[in-house]
Amino acid sequence: MKTVKYDDFCDEVFRVNQALDVLSGEKRAIQLITMTESPVQVGINWGASLGTVSSECAERFASALHAAVILAENFRYNGYEIEY
Repeated sequence: MKTVKYDDFCDEVFRVNQALDVLSGEKRAIQLITMTESPVQVGINWGASLGTVSSECAERFASALHAAVILAENFRYNGYEIEY
């Protein structure tokens, strides 16, 4: 099985989450989160307290959420073991 160093894994998660911040227009509105570590599988987490928003904001959020789906499915370390 392929392995990844913990620091490299964290750097990649951080990089992807920064991109999602830009896409959503809000910090940590949508994030990739580790669901399992052995092997690695990432999932998507989003803030449930969005409240009522404009249609433009909702469209931006939906677009960012769709991007998160694609990023999670294609996360470079899915299936890897983390070396601590």
